[in-house]
Amino acid sequence: MPVPCGKEVRLRVGGKLNLYLAVLGKEGDYHLLETLYQSIDLYDELQIRLQGEGVKLECEGMKASEDNLAYKSADIFRKAFGIKEGIHIWLNKGIPIRRGLGGGSADAAGVLLALARLYGFSKENLLPLASSLGADVSFFLYGGCAIGRGKGDIIEPLDFLPPFHFLLLIPPFPLSTPLVYSHLRPPYRPSSLLQFLEILRKGDIMEIGKTMRNDLEKPAFSLRPELGEVKRELHRGGTPTLMTGSGSALFSIFKEQPPSFKRRGWKQMVVKPTPQAVEMEVVE
Repeated sequence: MPVPCGKEVRLRVGGKLNLYLAVLGKEGDYHLLETLYQSIDLYDELQIRLQGEGVKLECEGMKASEDNLAYKSADIFRKAFGIKEGIHIWLNKGIPIRRGLGGGSADAAGVLLALARLYGFSKENLLPLASSLGADVSFFLYGGCAIGRGKGDIIEPLDFLPPFHFLLLIPPFPLSTPLVYSHLRPPYRPSSLLQFLEILRKGDIMEIGKTMRNDLEKPAFSLRPELGEVKRELHRGGTPTLMTGSGSALFSIFKEQPPSFKRRGWKQMVVKPTPQAVEMEVVE
């Protein structure tokens, strides 16, 4: 059995935005995607300690459950690698839940990376586990800016950091990913992600706004029409805006001054792109 090199890891895991998301078709139960991920400086905090037996999860900001991806990732790691030590996870939620920001997937990847650091496994050892946990989890093993293909779990990291900030707009309601996908209808359009990447690298925000795409907006906006209203309002003001993932959060791009936005019940915050999604420290 593998022997750990420490007992505790503390880490921060950042959320993500989908700067581009094309749904290309469906294969079995999964939709095939081509998306551009970008990690941001909006964080959950975790503390992982080897103690006791089995897996124990404590949470602040949400209810602890065995359905939580942080719990599932620790459990699947123990079973995959024959770990005998118990794993205690403390999780402080800072990333809003069910808003398309990837907080649960980030937590799962953070737990996998922390345990891999303690037990001496490589990132490559984690990829099958990450893919089995969820479509976005593989991205968070890398972070930064990356292309996601397949169901979103085939990752191509890019050596690029967008030269702008994001105004994150968080509505007072969540959206269910399965529900949004259930309202998605063909025909599916080809992806023009590579063209979008060229425009993104040039940094012209208005041109970026013309080519930004998220095919999940239409079903999400049919379920929550106020999302479309906010996007149209910002576009009329000259601010490129897109939904991230399956929603419900929207984001706008800017370089110097955040766009003006006020809507009752909505929260807003300025976030920056980051070159990695997980920061960790082995403390013992």
